[in-house]
Amino acid sequence: MGVNDSGIIIGQKVTDDTKKEIAREIAKIEPPVNVLVNYIPVNDGKVVIVVTVEASPFAPHAFDCRPFGVTRKNRL
Repeated sequence: MGVNDSGIIIGQKVTDDTKKEIAREIAKIEPPVNVLVNYIPVNDGKVVIVVTVEASPFAPHAFDCRPFGVTRKNRL
């Protein structure tokens, strides 16, 4: 996070709330995975957030009770 779609580093402001939100989102992954979050200072008090996830022997995983990359449509 903190890099735009063109690959340019723009950074972002990070507060304690930002860090708590990232932790809350990571906690929604089931089964749990090992995640390393690094905050790299870039400029003007902004940082790039690097999230690294280890390969898991327990795949597949779900996020917020939904399998990653799967969409469900309501059918009548």
